[in-house]
Amino acid sequence: VYRRRGDRERAKAEYRAEIDAHPGNSRAYLNLGLLYIESGDVQGQLETFRTLVRLAPSSSQANLLLANALFQENQLQEALSYAQRAMTLDPAAQPPRLLVRAIRDKLNYSKRPG
Repeated sequence: VYRRRGDRERAKAEYRAEIDAHPGNSRAYLNLGLLYIESGDVQGQLETFRTLVRLAPSSSQANLLLANALFQENQLQEALSYAQRAMTLDPAAQPPRLLVRAIRDKLNYSKRPG
């Protein structure tokens, strides 16, 4: 409700309260992480999506979201691992493939002399 109204801070507080009450609620972690994306809080994304992957390791979406946050933090090898896992979990999905390509391009670029 609060997220739809644009009150991100209140929505974050509600999701945190839900997580405190039900620590295994992967949906609450997903929604909290999405709020962190909207606000540009990469550290919040990392923390939240790491927990989400622990709760839902077979979720392509969870692995992709964590991979994207790691990519933003330039943690490329770890990002590649999670992006590849997302690709394996949902072979038909295009976003994991695009992220794997972007990570590999960045890894290859950083290895070039110059």
